[in-house]
Amino acid sequence: MVKNVIAFVDGENLTLRYQEMVAAGRVPSPDVNHIKDSFVWVPAITSWTEFDLMRVLYYTSVVGDDTRVSQVSAQIGATVFRSVAGGTTGKAQIIPRVHKKPVNSRKSKVIDVDVTIDVMRAALTMPIGGIFLLSGDGDYLQLVREVTRSSKQIYVGAFSSGLSERLKTSVEAFIDLDPMFFPVPK
Repeated sequence: MVKNVIAFVDGENLTLRYQEMVAAGRVPSPDVNHIKDSFVWVPAITSWTEFDLMRVLYYTSVVGDDTRVSQVSAQIGATVFRSVAGGTTGKAQIIPRVHKKPVNSRKSKVIDVDVTIDVMRAALTMPIGGIFLLSGDGDYLQLVREVTRSSKQIYVGAFSSGLSERLKTSVEAFIDLDPMFFPVPK
């Protein structure tokens, strides 16, 4: 078990890839929680692991006014995650980091920058054993390399859609999110 892990979720990347896979005909699990263009989550993301998961930070952006930002933040914050540590299961809410974007663009760089700063801050200053990055974006390759130079372990979870193979092979373990969101019919 990896103790004291923090998850950092590039929600824009996850949501975009999820929506692409649905558009391509994949059938999502009934327990997927989805807000168009902003949020996607399934409880299996954290319930599969033996991580001692301390916190989940979810970074995304929305088009709209401050009211829309508050609504999406509230929906994300109402989502709980489960952590299994030492045989004990705990629950906590996901911490939203929602930015306003002026136009309906695919992705905003502010999310990548925020995730990078917060991951580096955690890796360098916090008493944690690991980082769980949820994104398949190759833009994070240099960040992953820097974290592996520290004493922290880093894990990546991502969809097969748009996955950077170099990112996948640069971490302690890669977690394929496809079967969690799109289970294969029996």
